[in-house]
Amino acid sequence: MLFHEAIAQTSIKGRVVDEQQKPFKQASVLLLEAKDSSIYQSVLTNTQGDFEFVEPKQGNFLVLVAAMGYQKKYLSVALLNSPIQLGTIALSAATNTLAEVTVVSKKPFLEQKSDRLVVNVENSPASAGANALEVLQKVPGVIVRNEQVTLAGKNSVNILINGKSSQYTDVNQVLSNISAAGIEKIELITNPGAKYDAAGGAVINIILKKNANLGTNGTVTLSGAMGLYEKGKDFVDRNYYRFTPFVSLNHREGKINAYGSINYFHRNLFEYSEYDRLIPPNRFFQTNYSPNNRNSSNYRAGLDYYANDKNTFGVLIRGFNLMSDEERDNTTQQFNATTGQLLSTFKTLNNNKIQRNNLAGNLNWKHVFDSTGKELNMDFDYSNFQLTNTSDITNQLAGGGTNKLYQAVDNPVKFAVFKTDYTHPLNQHSKLEMGAKFSLATIDNYLEFKQGSVIDPKRTVDFEYTENINAAYASYQHSFKQWELVTGLRAEQTVAKGVSQNKEVLN
Repeated sequence: MLFHEAIAQTSIKGRVVDEQQKPFKQASVLLLEAKDSSIYQSVLTNTQGDFEFVEPKQGNFLVLVAAMGYQKKYLSVALLNSPIQLGTIALSAATNTLAEVTVVSKKPFLEQKSDRLVVNVENSPASAGANALEVLQKVPGVIVRNEQVTLAGKNSVNILINGKSSQYTDVNQVLSNISAAGIEKIELITNPGAKYDAAGGAVINIILKKNANLGTNGTVTLSGAMGLYEKGKDFVDRNYYRFTPFVSLNHREGKINAYGSINYFHRNLFEYSEYDRLIPPNRFFQTNYSPNNRNSSNYRAGLDYYANDKNTFGVLIRGFNLMSDEERDNTTQQFNATTGQLLSTFKTLNNNKIQRNNLAGNLNWKHVFDSTGKELNMDFDYSNFQLTNTSDITNQLAGGGTNKLYQAVDNPVKFAVFKTDYTHPLNQHSKLEMGAKFSLATIDNYLEFKQGSVIDPKRTVDFEYTENINAAYASYQHSFKQWELVTGLRAEQTVAKGVSQNKEVLN
């Protein structure tokens, strides 16, 4: 017996051209929710001017086509269960008819550079009330599932904050704690050159705002959301919402530029699911209810000193704190599939508490040799990360008894990095880059497991790990009329040692 299933895939397609009807490549095309103009998806047109949104949800949307120097185009779309072809969309050059005007150029949401895709988050609707992880969900090529980030199908992603590695820290949690209101832009590099660490298959570089205007200025934002649900149904026993205030300040006077920001993130949410399984002669019905309460804060403060036209010195301190309290209620009932008689009930209660803290510092120096772009950058970074995770588990057995388990994780991480980068333009079309990096990390991962109040020595383990990386690179870049050549070489040495409960397991 053969079964055939046909699934109608929804899509929105179109082609963008200029006034001469030539294909318009690298134009930004945004799919906006019609109700509030929030960004749902985003793409860039290809070399033929074509674009496509694959499998968007059904509903009413606005399609926005934009490019610098051209007038924006909006199209209304009502998407049901069949593909939509928008046809050819022509962009017209922006014109000014006033005798005297002030021109303010606003960058498009997406910009395709020779080696990276730039997402201009600042002043974008995508940043309203969102965090960095939620902004990445709207970027083409980026997939965020269960707070795990992949780029262009590569699971190994090196995420940088202002060009600095967030290695050894809980990157996804860092992204969840960064308010989009504090982000200037995000750079996506699918094929990183020799300048970047060999460990990462792709690079996402998040550039935070730093205002260099004279005087004192700042930004204050406040966003929130409330969940809509039927209280009292499906174990729901509380209100669910999130609340995100953000404050940034900047002061520039003379040779000093001081800046800082702080944001607080409160969110409580729940997950509920049901499973009904028939395994003759029995039927198993399972419910899962997991309410979660999360509070976190993210802060940074920095100072730049412009000693003269050639030298700039800087210091930066940043960090985050998080506390999460999650309850997991799992109930499984076994029935006789024929009579419906309840045979047994098994219940698991898990109270999980997580605390994460990170404090990092940076010292930097930039020296500009001349006006051709020849410059030297040096950075020293130190970071201290602490994770504590405890789980109290109670199993209520079918016979009426209980079984109590306890698990605790203590995971301190410390690492220091020194790196230097030198840029040497050879002429108007080519440049040479070279640099070196030295890093040292120490990681302690202690897991304690108890049966009742008694420590289980077979499941309790203490693993200590140290890693030293030494690297050097050189790269050459040359721009031609239609294409660009980038070539480079990177050498890395990694020295690692792991010890588990006084036994060496890695060297």
